[in-house]
Amino acid sequence: FHTSVTVLTWTMIGPLLAYGLAAPLLGKTGDIWGHRRLYLVGLASAMVTAVLTAVAMNVGMLLVARTLDGIQGAATGTASGALIAMVFAPEERVKAMGWWSLVGAGGPVIGVSLGSPIIAVFGWRALFWVQLVLLGLALAVVSFVLPHDTASDDDSARDKARARREFREVDWLGSWSLSFAVMGLMLGLSLGPSLGWTSAWTVSAFGAFAGLTALFVYRLTHAAHPLIPVHYFRQRNFVMPMVVRATSNFAYFGGFFLFPLLMEQGYGYSISRVGAIAIARPAVFALS
Repeated sequence: FHTSVTVLTWTMIGPLLAYGLAAPLLGKTGDIWGHRRLYLVGLASAMVTAVLTAVAMNVGMLLVARTLDGIQGAATGTASGALIAMVFAPEERVKAMGWWSLVGAGGPVIGVSLGSPIIAVFGWRALFWVQLVLLGLALAVVSFVLPHDTASDDDSARDKARARREFREVDWLGSWSLSFAVMGLMLGLSLGPSLGWTSAWTVSAFGAFAGLTALFVYRLTHAAHPLIPVHYFRQRNFVMPMVVRATSNFAYFGGFFLFPLLMEQGYGYSISRVGAIAIARPAVFALS
């Protein structure tokens, strides 16, 4: 689409923001509607976003399609954790989550190794048609494999009633203010280099970030059921993992996004060669 790197970053930022907005809503929806059903709907939705991406006529449609893909990621992501908890005993769950992480992190090894030659020969759109086929196969398999709820009718009714009550009690204002605050920050950082740091759009984006962050902090201290209980922030074993996760993701996604651009534009490598070199990153990540 002959677009800029600044616009291109939103193919990654959009899905992450959509995931953050949708995860609390879909997590509670799974509690009420059933995690198996939510997972299947998420996979079916991924097929739709794959098609929308493959037929994108302009960069705007591409960004919308990839952002919608973040919502289905929230559906399958939240449902998968609940399904693992349903199937495995507490002493086995950490091991199960380890294997789940291996598959999630190792999948890109296959994607990169197969994707780069497909793009080089058939173009980037072909990659999403391949993804559509794989998603169809996955949907067929998990329709038979995923467990149904085995709880008794009385237990199931109580669980759903509790989930509905918790759904109503969620601090949606706090949740959405946090998500849109992050969006304002990302917009400001994206617009600043191109439009200028003092332009009206950039200043407005940073202003929205400041205002919505203040609203989020206010909701933390005043809401009956805040998104994050305030006393969590006084616990080192909550704060430190969040800090470590944020800083490591900053480095991981920065390198993840910049690496192919550096290899192609800086060193003149072909797409297939970049893909071959890039396999090392997700492979080591998955094994770790």
